[in-house]
Amino acid sequence: MSLVIFGLVVVAAAVAVGTLFVAGAAAVARNNRKRNQVVPGIESKAPANWSGAHELEAVLHRRIRDAVAGLNTIAGDDPSMASTIASVERDALNLDNQLVAAALLAPRFKHKALEELADAVAQLEEITATAVGRSARSSSRSVKDQLDDLAIRLESMQLARAEVDEADKQGRTESGY
Repeated sequence: MSLVIFGLVVVAAAVAVGTLFVAGAAAVARNNRKRNQVVPGIESKAPANWSGAHELEAVLHRRIRDAVAGLNTIAGDDPSMASTIASVERDALNLDNQLVAAALLAPRFKHKALEELADAVAQLEEITATAVGRSARSSSRSVKDQLDDLAIRLESMQLARAEVDEADKQGRTESGY
């Protein structure tokens, strides 16, 4: 009888340890997905291992995430920054999705695509740094003027990306791809 009780205790302990292990693994997975988000609350298409990988695409992904996080940390509660934050987040998601797509390209195309995206990430970082600086300091210029300038820069970045995309499309068409 005591052997049966001992066996039941061992089985119960094994089930408890297994349950804790599964719960812990689920918590780690949730935390990794959350850390991988470029925009809080929106799942990223980036692979989970990008949260710590050293490949260029993973580093660029984290730079995008950190730029958005910095902007949200400094200006997230400022209602005058809402449209700027929304615009930056939209651009950041678009850039991150392009990064995921570029990472899947054949190696001979991947490097060039990642270089172009690195330039776009640097522009995004510059824009967010400017927005953070403008939000964090007082200026003689009105907030509206500053936000208008920032909106123009964001629009210029979008137009430049569209031109690059169109040039790539035309290049593929002319070369037969």
